[in-house]
Amino acid sequence: MKCTQCQTDLQAKDYKGILINQCLSCEGLWLRKDEFRELKDKTDEFLCWLDFDLWEKSEHHTMKKTDKPCPVCAKPMYDVEYRDSHIVLPVCIPCKGVWLSKETQESLFSYLESVITGETVTGYLKEFGHEVISGKDSLKKELHDLKTILVLIEYRIFSRFPSLERILTGFPK
Repeated sequence: MKCTQCQTDLQAKDYKGILINQCLSCEGLWLRKDEFRELKDKTDEFLCWLDFDLWEKSEHHTMKKTDKPCPVCAKPMYDVEYRDSHIVLPVCIPCKGVWLSKETQESLFSYLESVITGETVTGYLKEFGHEVISGKDSLKKELHDLKTILVLIEYRIFSRFPSLERILTGFPK
């Protein structure tokens, strides 16, 4: 496989148990659909509940065909701007793969962290309900996502009302 940016060979690399393909020259990554989700989940433990699906909900992003070839099938990829992030990700629709340049990786994870820090308690409660109702992942993953959302709700409440945290932690255990 060749890098979509500099055409050098991609090298298999282990990242926290995920085998990904990386360009050693420009540090870009080629990720299949599941690898993309796993990378997000393993980069930051609080990102696991965020669904960042580039292939199932096309109404949430805009697509534009490019002349960049897919490293796997060599078909033209599409630039996808996901939701309101203003981050463009080259994806291959048939292969369900995504190319992440080093700059895009940094922008993407910064954006995802801003989603977490900008979410309100009400928003987290909606996501909590969504996780309970959707059941699209395994029970173990859904429970992990629910736990993560509850921790984020706790952080949000206690950061807004520090006196409440002092009161609750003052109770005998």
